[in-house]
Amino acid sequence: MRGKFFYFLFFFCNIPIHLAVVNPPYGQLQVQGTYLTNSSGIPIQLQGISLYFSMWQPQYYNQNVLVSLKNQWNSNVVRAAMGLTNGGYVDNPEYNYGLVKAVIEGAINLGMYVIVDWHITYNVSYTPQAITFFSNISKTYGSYPHIIYEIWNEPTVTWDVIVNYANQVIPVIRANDPNNIIVVGTADGSGGPWFPPSQKLNYNNIMYTLHIYPDVFGGGSQEQVRTKATTAMSNGIPIFVTEYGTGSVWPNETLEVDEMAP
Repeated sequence: MRGKFFYFLFFFCNIPIHLAVVNPPYGQLQVQGTYLTNSSGIPIQLQGISLYFSMWQPQYYNQNVLVSLKNQWNSNVVRAAMGLTNGGYVDNPEYNYGLVKAVIEGAINLGMYVIVDWHITYNVSYTPQAITFFSNISKTYGSYPHIIYEIWNEPTVTWDVIVNYANQVIPVIRANDPNNIIVVGTADGSGGPWFPPSQKLNYNNIMYTLHIYPDVFGGGSQEQVRTKATTAMSNGIPIFVTEYGTGSVWPNETLEVDEMAP
């Protein structure tokens, strides 16, 4: 995760978490061609907020915050960005799993989608831990249509390495959850799925990550990346933007406010 961070102070009464299921707005999501669609096959768009690394901002990993995101920010999805090192899941699995669990159950209670994000950047995937984590998550919550799996946030390895990792993690998820969307990170820190269509993964309901920031548009200008994305989709590669920022990855840079327009 990149960019500047804006801190908001939330004042709430305590809201107890009970798993009272509220259906998400579009039902069971699916991938039809290159589109994310609702349960009837009609293309839809999710909009919401990504939380920051779980171990560094745990105060936002609760249902109280999700209530605000849904009711005041009109979010229909939230991303639980579970960090791995520096106090994250690899160092403290029980604590970080509990934080993600609170967000998942809050989203189910409120009828929101939730992206369960293995939030690691660079060239280390922690594959054994990922297998354990996604096995547990899919066993526990895979029957709920609210769940979206993001199995590697920002890999900085080649596509063949990502494919090898995905082919170990995805079957573990699919053994418990045959339907929910799985988002697969792409090379260059999820700079986009710029691989040949013949190299797509052979699983159902898979999408590929593109992270967009004004000064790191997948290794090119904004227009170049838009052209690449259009080409990828015309080749049958579905794209899911799980991070989108209007600010530079560097401090004290100008916001690209024009990029906020739909």
